[in-house]
Amino acid sequence: MQSIRNGSAMSLMILTILVLGVDDSRADAPFDQYVVSNGTVVDMKSQLTWEQNPANALYTWNDAMAHCLNLQLAGPGWRVPSMRELQTIVDETRADPAIDTKAFPNTALEYYWTSSQRAVNTGDRWAVTFEFGASYAEPLNTMLRVRCVR
Repeated sequence: MQSIRNGSAMSLMILTILVLGVDDSRADAPFDQYVVSNGTVVDMKSQLTWEQNPANALYTWNDAMAHCLNLQLAGPGWRVPSMRELQTIVDETRADPAIDTKAFPNTALEYYWTSSQRAVNTGDRWAVTFEFGASYAEPLNTMLRVRCVR
């Protein structure tokens, strides 16, 4: 009985893909996890508000900090996220990009700054890539992207 149900479910998925051209094999966040409004994305799970479409620019870490501090998108209060915060929007079921593309369209497959300091070398900060969700420590003068949070 179990294999018949699994076979029926598989047939339905294949039929959906063929008829609608939809591939449901890549998960999206639950429909109510993100609320998109005025260029921002509120993550209802973490209660953080994200910049939906960051500037198409590269920054040193200090310049990224200044950029977020001065950002006036739907009001003030922006900052560079911690590594833990930035990883909350990484979708580990995806790659290229490893993020919900409905909430965060056009996310570059590059590293984004965090405010988290590397313990071994205080001159480095952690960065997270949305290509596949990995993190890597970078020197402060490296040119990376930033997605601000509040």
